[in-house]
Amino acid sequence: MKSIDVMIAGRSFPLKVTQEEESLVLQVTDEINEKVRNLQNIYLQKDKQDCLSMALLTYAMESAKLKRELTGIEELRELSDQIESSILRIIV
Repeated sequence: MKSIDVMIAGRSFPLKVTQEEESLVLQVTDEINEKVRNLQNIYLQKDKQDCLSMALLTYAMESAKLKRELTGIEELRELSDQIESSILRIIV
């Protein structure tokens, strides 16, 4: 494990990550900070904490949509397997 500090919305957070995780954590940190900056430019009256919360909501929604899509893909895969099994039983 490696100790790193990441800065999100002006606050420092110490993290312990593996060597493999480090670049991804830094990339995601950059994306979060960019999202917060964009939201601050759009919503001038909101403070950083509000923009950080909105960025978090954005990422949570994206994650939920991906999970839903993956679940749908898995269900399609299971249906495909069932159809294939049924076809094989008919043929044999």
